[in-house]
Amino acid sequence: MTQQDLAPRVLLLYPRSVTTNYVDSFIAVALDCRAARGEEPRPGTIAAQQLELLRSAPYARTSDDLLFEVHARRSGIGAVDRHAERTSFFVKPRACLRASPLVKQHG
Repeated sequence: MTQQDLAPRVLLLYPRSVTTNYVDSFIAVALDCRAARGEEPRPGTIAAQQLELLRSAPYARTSDDLLFEVHARRSGIGAVDRHAERTSFFVKPRACLRASPLVKQHG
């Protein structure tokens, strides 16, 4: 047996989580945004849902909170399943708010 064989092994029981959160950052209008000025998104779109959530509680949500809440609403994920679904949602990398339709298309 080698020293390496005797070393403790780390077992990941849960997959690692990926985040879209920024700290001390301002997310500005994307340089390639099609809007000449801020525009209201059409009701029911992802952009409209994001804007509604942001307006309802300014500075209260993280990027992860916002992206997952919109996903949960659109997918019909109930309150009971939210924690487990959120964990699995952020296992793989997600596009951040800079790639969001709210920022890219509506300014």
